[in-house]
Amino acid sequence: MNNLRTATLACTMLCAMVFSSGADAQKAGTYTGTSADGQYLDFTVGTDTNTNSLAVLEAGVNFDAACKGGYPDLIESWGIGFTQDIANRKALFVFDAQDIYITANMTFSKDGNTVTGTIDTRVVGFAPSTAAPTKSEFCESARQAFTATYQSAAAKTPPLASGETVHYPPAAK
Repeated sequence: MNNLRTATLACTMLCAMVFSSGADAQKAGTYTGTSADGQYLDFTVGTDTNTNSLAVLEAGVNFDAACKGGYPDLIESWGIGFTQDIANRKALFVFDAQDIYITANMTFSKDGNTVTGTIDTRVVGFAPSTAAPTKSEFCESARQAFTATYQSAAAKTPPLASGETVHYPPAAK
């Protein structure tokens, strides 16, 4: 009988260690950083009210997108509200609207202090930029690495509602 209890206790402890190892990941709060080309970005992590899981709720993305066909690069900033649950320290978000398409793969460190990944941004620009536009051009900030660091448990601003976007003027250089 003692051997059965010992085996049951050992099995229970092993299962608890195995199944709880994923919980040491991301933290709720704001992560800020830059992409490989030096552009600012941030992510807000909070609770998905539908699943009660931690999720990426908002992204602030600055980018410099090279345009095909001679239009000057588009340098823009967007705030995007969405809800993407984090599973096994990873999240993928895809944001697509009429004139912008962003994908980001994110991996949170085990201690929750950093998030790394890649980001790719595609937009449409009107040309010419100095008069009434007569055409549009495809512009892309190619896939590149990014790193962001945990800043605080409090979000920098209230996160945008899922599906909401804000197009900010370009950041001053």
